[in-house]
Amino acid sequence: MSDLFENAEREREFADGSLYFYLYQQSGNLAQLNQALEIWQETIDQMQPDSPEYLLCLNRLSYGLNERFEQTQNLSDLNEAARLLEQGLTLSEVGSAIYVQSLQHLGNVVSMRYDYTEDAPDLDRAIQLYEQVLHYIPRDTPELAQHLHNLCSCLLGRFVHTENLADLDRAIQAWEEIIAVTTIASPHRAMHLSNLDNGLRMRYALTENIADLERAIEVLGILLQETALDAPQRQDYLERLNASVLLL
Repeated sequence: MSDLFENAEREREFADGSLYFYLYQQSGNLAQLNQALEIWQETIDQMQPDSPEYLLCLNRLSYGLNERFEQTQNLSDLNEAARLLEQGLTLSEVGSAIYVQSLQHLGNVVSMRYDYTEDAPDLDRAIQLYEQVLHYIPRDTPELAQHLHNLCSCLLGRFVHTENLADLDRAIQAWEEIIAVTTIASPHRAMHLSNLDNGLRMRYALTENIADLERAIEVLGILLQETALDAPQRQDYLERLNASVLLL
């Protein structure tokens, strides 16, 4: 028995659910996912909220519900996943690993729900959650760029609807942070540089701050320098660079 579970039978039951979930991941068979969720729910129903394994199991169940939503588009699964994660946040120690994990997962869930319903409070909540994640994680964590990227995506989505320049400002700041921690070897660096360029040129169009245009040109220069001569996206970078230079 692991140190996490106090009850050996309960641990075995939960492991059975994990096995069905693994089988689902290999096969895509929804019946196996349903079986995993049923086992996990029954196991959690037998737990006390103060048991050491309770929060981990809540997270696992919510992850499975989120997975089933992606397959079936049944919004009730996403709603239940969000409810479980909100419950987990109230029960976990602020700043603990499970607390931060719950923040991140809940941010993903409400962001996905926003994509489905376009309910603005979900987007606001996702931004709040992703900002909280960034507050608690170490700045040298390997996942920093991904956390910042999640935040940027939501900020840009809100900016498109509200045109609140503060959201674009924060997104550009976060993209700059991403570039600072992303090496040339990263397969995602070009995407992040491209996002930063788009954000800078978008802000320039609104404010006509020449510093944004100059930085966009600098970023496009980096993109071209780091992109192979025969890469299909190179032509797009060149066209964006030429258009930006003409505005100087």
